[in-house]
Amino acid sequence: MTDRQVWAEICKWINRLRLNDWGIAWKRIDAEEVEPGVAAKWEGNSDYHQATIILAVKVEDYLIRSRIRHETLHIALDELAEVFRHAEGALAPGERAILHSMWMAAEERTVSRLCRAFEHAERIAPDGIDVV
Repeated sequence: MTDRQVWAEICKWINRLRLNDWGIAWKRIDAEEVEPGVAAKWEGNSDYHQATIILAVKVEDYLIRSRIRHETLHIALDELAEVFRHAEGALAPGERAILHSMWMAAEERTVSRLCRAFEHAERIAPDGIDVV
């Protein structure tokens, strides 16, 4: 995908997920720059609604689209994660580590489930029609 196509896909998900109050940018990286098994991630500051989606983009277009959808869903769920992060501070260190690991796994499962649902909806509706 070209940079313009990547940005158009990001904008599509910003609009679908109503993330217009976030300042979202993206950065292209080589696959060698990320840890094995990680082809995309996001970094940001939920207090200021700022995020950067980091993508390893030397892969098939459908994988880039899937990664964009996945990372924007993480951003959309970040308000819930922020509540957890505040509550996490009240826990003992051992409890915090266990709960943090449980939260991360649950968030990843939820994002993956939502990605599959959106992917299914996109197969049903032609491109350009916002089914959400």
